Amino acid sequence: MTSKAFSNNIQRSCGVLYFHFFFGVALVILGWTTFAARWLPRLKPYHRTMGQIWAYGMIVQVYCSTYVSYNGYMWFVFMFGVICYGSLITGHTFIRKFQRNRELRSQNGRSLMANEMQAIGQELDKESDANPVSSPDSGIGKIEKSCWTQALLKKLHGTFMVLSLIMLTGAGAAFTRRFATTSTCVNIYCSNDYEGPLPLCFN
Repeated sequence: MTSKAFSNNIQRSCGVLYFHFFFGVALVILGWTTFAARWLPRLKPYHRTMGQIWAYGMIVQVYCSTYVSYNGYMWFVFMFGVICYGSLITGHTFIRKFQRNRELRSQNGRSLMANEMQAIGQELDKESDANPVSSPDSGIGKIEKSCWTQALLKKLHGTFMVLSLIMLTGAGAAFTRRFATTSTCVNIYCSNDYEGPLPLCFN
């Protein structure tokens, strides 16, 4: 690869293409393993960690796809990405809401226990204490009633994450067929945009 090639726009890099393919296969395997971990006792404790790794891996995957194709994408490939990453973001939003609700309820439980212990102490000292005791802040966070129950949030999280995984699997299957028909990979570079209405490409 010459210095001239580095100075031009890279349209396809064979090294990135190979990485994109094999890393995508690993993401598909990890994604379905994460899904199955919800019902496998040995893997269930690792479901959250595996899901986080999968989500971060999806970010790497979409970024390296910019160096995979030199002639653009078909419209349905773009729609695969929209549905895949839109579902990923939506599913992640639902599980974060579920986790925040659980943390708030746990904090409220500890605050209620502390308040009960304080009330018992005040009752014991009531006769000997002539000064009024002001009630401290309970420290209990307000949980607003909503139709978004914890069970519903978990179901929606699972539904959208599985939809994202299905889109990834479908895109991987299509890319596998294309990858298998490519006997040799050639790096493609194009001249800068300002040199003409259509860039001049070379390998």
